[in-house]
Amino acid sequence: MGLLRIPKLRRWNNTATHSNQGEHGMNTKPLSSYVFGGLVVITIMLLLASTAATASHHGKGKHHKMPSFADIDLNGDGAIVASEFYEARAARMAERAKAGGKMKNAANAPTFESIDLDDNGEVSAEEFAAHQAEMREKMQRQKQDKKAKQKQQE
Repeated sequence: MGLLRIPKLRRWNNTATHSNQGEHGMNTKPLSSYVFGGLVVITIMLLLASTAATASHHGKGKHHKMPSFADIDLNGDGAIVASEFYEARAARMAERAKAGGKMKNAANAPTFESIDLDDNGEVSAEEFAAHQAEMREKMQRQKQDKKAKQKQQE
């Protein structure tokens, strides 16, 4: 039995017609056409799911949760010193690299000195919270700017 089956032609009143029914009135449409149709439906569903997943992350990139004060205050003394700051950053970057993440903005990461607002060599919980609030606002502005550019391009 071949993959392609040509339907039988019946003659009624000297006119040829196609019939998908066999001798006993049963559908003789080849199984391969059902398989092909099923594959087409599955392919379309996968493409739609893929497009939806891409659209839900469109313009967002892969953002990671901001570290908490406790994540960086490695010795738990209530203050972050430069060595803790850079050690915690290196650990986070190594974790991302291990997971296959890109480090495209690593050069733009804040320095310890930019977070230590009073220049006393320690970052307090208040200074850290102020820095995170500033970063959230900056990310929100960037997101809005990106949306505005996309609307202009449409």
